[in-house]
Amino acid sequence: LDLLTPEIENIRAAWRWGVTHFEVALLSKALFPYLNMFLESQGWYLEGEETAYQAYLSLNPVNQQNDTTDSASNERSLAILRLQLLAMTGHMQWRSGKFERGLRLLEETVSQIKPADDSERRIQEQNEPLAQSLSLYLAGLAAEVLGDYKGAEQLARQSLQLAEDNGSHYQTFYSYRLLGKVAIANGDYLKAE
Repeated sequence: LDLLTPEIENIRAAWRWGVTHFEVALLSKALFPYLNMFLESQGWYLEGEETAYQAYLSLNPVNQQNDTTDSASNERSLAILRLQLLAMTGHMQWRSGKFERGLRLLEETVSQIKPADDSERRIQEQNEPLAQSLSLYLAGLAAEVLGDYKGAEQLARQSLQLAEDNGSHYQTFYSYRLLGKVAIANGDYLKAE
């Protein structure tokens, strides 16, 4: 992080360029490192919230000007990215103390997660289940803080299943971590271990 901090203006500019040019694949890869691992770890929740929400609004399909040959795949990828941005907006709101607003956005995001139908399965990108896993994890994290331990556990288990099925050690770790926090809150210390 210390090495990246002096480059923050370049990172912000690259993000804005990606949003302006609808670089969905690049933004999908940069979303978690930039918003979560960098902005959140610095405690820049308001910037994270604004960045995620502005990208969500800007990446509305009606704003897209370039015509692509694989429109169904791009459309699905864009929808997934927008869901991730909405989840991250809710997460950043929650982290900055706007619990109700953040939770509403996280719940809205989770309610929009739909499995791909048979035709969409053929064009499904590898990161789609991880996007769903992240959204479920963030919603579970908010539920845990609000004392809804049963809901938090259910969301964490769903997140964990998607993370494990798709080989994401990083997301698997966080899902297990949330399950451990819920177990501790319920007084089940052996299960937490």
